[in-house]
Amino acid sequence: MANSRAFRAIRYAPGTDFSLVAGPPYDVISTELRAELEGRHPANIIHLTLGPRLPEETDDRYRDSGERFRSWLAEGVLVREDQPSVFLYRFDPPDRPPSAAIICALELERLGEGDVLPHERTMPVPKADRLALMRTTQANLEPLWFVASRPLGIVSKAVDAVAGIQPEADVTGMENVRHRLWRLPKELMHITEDAIGDAKLVIADGHHRYETAIAYRDERTAAEGPGPWDFTLAMIQDPIDFGPILRPIHRVVSGYPVERVIEKSRASRFSGTLQDLPTRVASVGSGTIGVASGNGLWTIATDADLDTLWLAEMLEGSDAKVSYEHDLGQLENAISREEVVFVLAPIAIEKVTEMAISGERMPPKTTLFWPKPLSGLVMRDLANRGGDLG
Repeated sequence: MANSRAFRAIRYAPGTDFSLVAGPPYDVISTELRAELEGRHPANIIHLTLGPRLPEETDDRYRDSGERFRSWLAEGVLVREDQPSVFLYRFDPPDRPPSAAIICALELERLGEGDVLPHERTMPVPKADRLALMRTTQANLEPLWFVASRPLGIVSKAVDAVAGIQPEADVTGMENVRHRLWRLPKELMHITEDAIGDAKLVIADGHHRYETAIAYRDERTAAEGPGPWDFTLAMIQDPIDFGPILRPIHRVVSGYPVERVIEKSRASRFSGTLQDLPTRVASVGSGTIGVASGNGLWTIATDADLDTLWLAEMLEGSDAKVSYEHDLGQLENAISREEVVFVLAPIAIEKVTEMAISGERMPPKTTLFWPKPLSGLVMRDLANRGGDLG
């Protein structure tokens, strides 16, 4: 049974302009956007989630993030709320239906032993990075994203309950997505806990941070016993009711000639443009991959249930280097560098939950849940053993 609770949030002080201090999750920030956010405000959340730009071999950037977090609390830049709360987070993207989620504290469970399920494999380097940051900040700086395995029946109720109420935060982020945060009325808090407790939860975004939170919990528990580190900051979404949008994550490959791709697959020339290729692949769905290089465009019939797995198996054993991209402009740049681009279709949410429940894991970066929640709207402090839970 998934155990969710209200919590005493850490938030920017009342009156803060969230357009200046909020930012995307740490792992989707480009070099150019990082520079822009760093200059936007001295208390922008990026100064915590990524810290200063220092050589990778030093731990000073993690130490700096921890010292900043504590100094911002002491100076009143960040404030600890008096009462435990549960929040509603709503996304309103242009030209797409709105989506919404519940933000709460969620008890950590070792994967495979409870009701929290992964759907992607993880890599060691991101986990080591986030664990070093957790050790110095002793905080959940960003919510982890979960999708329930079945409808919860409470998100629409929460949306209706806050209608007409001024949000705690209201800011328009990247791609003109409007982000709003409300504190839920107390009468909905226990209803929300009961609904979440009856469902299995699939990690949508944050696999590395979830496993990191487990490792951090184990360290603190061994030294101090139970505490707020037994829970993580969670954003929980219904699969249908104000449900998520899934986008594909494409592959950029170097060290693997396109001629070899064509030779090893059932490829057909594509007569459109690179801009047309994602639309074509998405319209067909899983079982078809687009390929683009300086030599032309193709579609490949994989006849696979999961195209990312088919592609990973094709590249296995080669010297190919793979990077991940969802921006069309970056795909064009890759082609100009003589790299090969693989254009993928989005995965259906039903496929994600089905594989997670069956115990299977997809290759890393198979799904892109969108829109991404802004970091900086709500955080949790893990420093005090006294706890922050309702």
